[in-house]
Amino acid sequence: MSLQDLATEALARFNPDPARSAAMPGGFYYDPAVYEREQAAIFGRSWLYAGHLSDLAKPGQSIAQTVGGDLVTVRRDAAGSLVAERPAGQVRAAALGGFVFINLDPGAPDLNASLRQFEEEFLSFGPRPDKLVCAYRKELEVAANWKNVIENYAECYHCPVSHPGLANAALDMDSYFIAVHEGYHVHTSGNRGESQGYQLATGSGPRDGDFGSWFIWPNTVLEYYPGGKLTVFHNRPLGPDRTLQSIEWYLPQSTPTPLEQEIIDFVDEVRVEDIPIVESVQRGLHNRGYRGGRFITDERRSGMSEHAVHDFQRKVLTALEMMPGQAESAVSS
Repeated sequence: MSLQDLATEALARFNPDPARSAAMPGGFYYDPAVYEREQAAIFGRSWLYAGHLSDLAKPGQSIAQTVGGDLVTVRRDAAGSLVAERPAGQVRAAALGGFVFINLDPGAPDLNASLRQFEEEFLSFGPRPDKLVCAYRKELEVAANWKNVIENYAECYHCPVSHPGLANAALDMDSYFIAVHEGYHVHTSGNRGESQGYQLATGSGPRDGDFGSWFIWPNTVLEYYPGGKLTVFHNRPLGPDRTLQSIEWYLPQSTPTPLEQEIIDFVDEVRVEDIPIVESVQRGLHNRGYRGGRFITDERRSGMSEHAVHDFQRKVLTALEMMPGQAESAVSS
């Protein structure tokens, strides 16, 4: 199916109301033409996660990320400013919530333009993230499209069955809600109290006993697990059917305490549980008989609703210039 045909089919299925909309065609998750367009239209124009300010504390320190095959280096210059570069020239860099983001598009809106409410929410769930350091890193390669991985995160109706530990011993599913905003989504819930699957030690933050998870468009998730423990879940596309997941935990010191390691191990198990799910979905998307169904939604916008999946697909179609009024430019370029 051509890119034009995929765009036409996607628009025929899409409705601004998630309760009346259907999922994108399967080709969006494996077609090389879609993947190539995403590299320019999404990853070439969006603010992308690069790392943490603790890695750039002193002049001369640097971090690197690969974007669309290009190596981008961010460094702290002698004046204390963040400078990002790649072989093709200078890149924009900015900090938000203790983390560093980069953008290959010199004309893109400022980082905080679509994240105005994010930082205040984020800072209420745990210790100041800019005062933390990376205490744990892990990478997982997944045989699935990056959008498939994000959509799996964007709902939690699969959690009680696929993640019983998460649903029964970490998050209060009755208070799990998902709110969508222009540049991000936020998932929140309470903890499990006496049923918590790890020792719950909280500090003085107003919500550090709760779960808070922020999806920053297009491919990064920042999460505070109950107890104020901060993790980053970064999903970088390696190809139409491959995604590299980078998992980081940020703590007050560089080595996790036994309690902190218990939480890390607990959440690692959840991450691993998701891999066969998204890989199975990816195989199904290749099936010629696949037809994307309607979204499951509820008015409460709970974790059992797919309204955030719908919003993510809207963001994808908009970025690819395939929404009404954009389709002509998308398929002719």
